[in-house]
Amino acid sequence: MDLRKAAVSAAESLATTVAGVFTPAPASAYPTMSTFGSEQPLCSADGTVGTEWSVSDPQPSDDAMPFPVTGWLWKVVATVTAVHGVTTPIVSDFSARAADGQNYPALDKAPSPPALNPSPLRQGGSATGAVYFDVVGPPPTSVVYNNGVQDLLIWS
Repeated sequence: MDLRKAAVSAAESLATTVAGVFTPAPASAYPTMSTFGSEQPLCSADGTVGTEWSVSDPQPSDDAMPFPVTGWLWKVVATVTAVHGVTTPIVSDFSARAADGQNYPALDKAPSPPALNPSPLRQGGSATGAVYFDVVGPPPTSVVYNNGVQDLLIWS
């Protein structure tokens, strides 16, 4: 019976640790805003910086895509660094945003390279690559990293 309690306790401890590492910082800490090319930290729930991101300003792209693009293909060059622990870049959390608020989600199925590779990075590792957007309206003026609930990082 003691072995079972120990196993349950270990599992609960691991679940709490994993949840703490991958939970974003409190809502009051976000969004953070910066200029294109500047690094912005993305923190875990305990306040430690998990990753640092930077993105270039959005530009039209003539890179070949293996699927149809409805509007115009645009891209940014993004760099991510694993500051604490192992991290996996989540390309699908990016959107390009026009001045009128229209969002263009990242085309996270773009071929790699030159696209940013969403493979795990060990602490201290970094990756750089393109993040693509299908722009079907006004041109983007900012790039946003959004966790599906709120904007976390904004570059303009």
